[in-house]
Amino acid sequence: MRTSTYLTTLLTLLVLLTDPISAFAATLENIQVGTTTRTMIAYAPAKITPKRPLLISMHGMNQDAAYQQGQAKWELVADTANFVVVYPNGISNSWDISGTRDIDFVLTIIDTMANRYDIDRNRVYLSGFSMGGMFTYHAMNRIADKIAAFGPVSGYPLGGANYTSSRPVPIIHVHGDADDVVTYTNLPNYIQGWVTRNNCPTTPVITKPYPSHLPNSVATKTYWGPGDAGVEVVLMTIGGKGHWHSMDPASILTSVEIWNFCKKFALDLSEPVVSFSKPVGETSYVVMGADPQAAIESLTFEVRATDPDGHIDSVVFFNGNTLLYKTATAPYTFRWENVPAGNHQIRAMAIDNEGKTGSATVTVKVEAPQTAHTFSQAFTAAGTLPAGWMTYDGAETRTGFQSGLSSGCRVFQLTGNPRDFNFGLYVRNTSGEPKAGRAILGGTTSTGYVMVNPGIYTLKVSCANWNMPTGGNVTCQVRSLPADSTMASLTFLPTSNIGNTMSNPFSGSSQQTLWFQVTQPTRLSIHLYTQDTPWADFVLGSLILTKETENALTESRAQFATTYGQAQSALSAASDPMYAGAQYSALSALITEYKQWQSDNISAYETAISRLKTATNDLMEHKAAIDAT
Repeated sequence: MRTSTYLTTLLTLLVLLTDPISAFAATLENIQVGTTTRTMIAYAPAKITPKRPLLISMHGMNQDAAYQQGQAKWELVADTANFVVVYPNGISNSWDISGTRDIDFVLTIIDTMANRYDIDRNRVYLSGFSMGGMFTYHAMNRIADKIAAFGPVSGYPLGGANYTSSRPVPIIHVHGDADDVVTYTNLPNYIQGWVTRNNCPTTPVITKPYPSHLPNSVATKTYWGPGDAGVEVVLMTIGGKGHWHSMDPASILTSVEIWNFCKKFALDLSEPVVSFSKPVGETSYVVMGADPQAAIESLTFEVRATDPDGHIDSVVFFNGNTLLYKTATAPYTFRWENVPAGNHQIRAMAIDNEGKTGSATVTVKVEAPQTAHTFSQAFTAAGTLPAGWMTYDGAETRTGFQSGLSSGCRVFQLTGNPRDFNFGLYVRNTSGEPKAGRAILGGTTSTGYVMVNPGIYTLKVSCANWNMPTGGNVTCQVRSLPADSTMASLTFLPTSNIGNTMSNPFSGSSQQTLWFQVTQPTRLSIHLYTQDTPWADFVLGSLILTKETENALTESRAQFATTYGQAQSALSAASDPMYAGAQYSALSALITEYKQWQSDNISAYETAISRLKTATNDLMEHKAAIDAT
């Protein structure tokens, strides 16, 4: 029966693949998601019956729903198997693969299709191509309680692995081994993480060629299973295939394979459903100068827990396998005191009145550097936006973590020789409006927290311009939260320009320093802005926060006193009228300005020292030139 269905679908596809006009109309419709109007294409067979499955198919970056419909051709399978298909449209032709914007979109689609076609909520499946595949993996970790099985194609997270689904999840991944956009190289290791998460047998069953009745097929099927709850993991590798769907009758038909896999799985909605409402995803903390054994005074966790056929008896919180807290009272919250540094897997397990359990896990990463922390060490993969960062370019807001980015604000990998840094965060201003080109670390809506204890700090920043031969200013600010007040600010002109090509050599990117002081534990955000002109830009290569020694202010005052004395000596040495001129007048004015001057701001001392040194050097060069005549 399966072979007959496969051949029928194959023959239909052969006809359609030779027809340049799609057999299915791409009728776009609006759908309201909260206060935002989104769009999608929905398709149901003419004789659809109640309680049939739903498959949601996500397009790739810079593509749209109609394009995905034309490539995946899910209608052909849906007409045979009698299920509903939806192709959503991403905002700016992309997906939110770190937050909840498009997760909410998918959940609204499910509710809408349930109202319209009375779909079977136990059999909702999610698939996506390229960035849509990346979103499919994101959804595994967010809404595994809503999606029965997942079918990513040619896409997986490029900037880091995360296996925190609330339950074991069935996965079929289809990918060409010649893909030069989302490369195949690291995919097997990533898939292995899900094999481990699902507790599948570690030794796979490999079928090559696949299907075995097609001896010339270039496909290989690697199967792990069954794992916990009977789930399976399948990797379909297409030999010689690039960044594209496989619609090769001599090999495999991607949509047919995904359907034949997914249709075997359904949710058991009799188990408790658990999700974290605080925090809503992976969260990181950098707490400067804290005791590693108690880096954070307290963190609060809150979960939602429901039971479809009964009630919740209790919710238990674990850090790994260590019991932290148990509560029977909703809302289910836990306040963790004296949180130590480390990577913590916080798991909330709900137990219902029948003893059935459901769980959700969130990662909390806590670092407690004593002297310095390099934020730019997160710039490790091209086309990503690291967690904790937000960018805006005048048209699009991006929130990390994101991967698979091929345009706009993102991490660049620079390969020129020489070069000042290997990776850098590119930020642009497409409109020229004030602060329209910006990058923010640790903002109020960020999942990355930067916290400092009392002390004196420096923030060292190194940037290059990307495509500004005459240069473009960069402004860096340190702000305190939640007041959002500026603690330190510096505008500077980068001393290098990369030249709009990643393989160009560049060197001489100077390091700028901001000083600031805090007297109580403070949460910070770090802001960087392009200048306010169209297509202004910068590439951030280094960002280092350092806690200075307690006597840093005393040292700055001593250095200022020395520099001031040297300036006085220079002025005295050039007191003869023959040395009179602009240089003498400039230094004389500074000496008068800084007479009996004092500050509690280290940055002010740095500025004063720099001004005095520049004026002193100018006068000495002027004197030397006159002496030489």
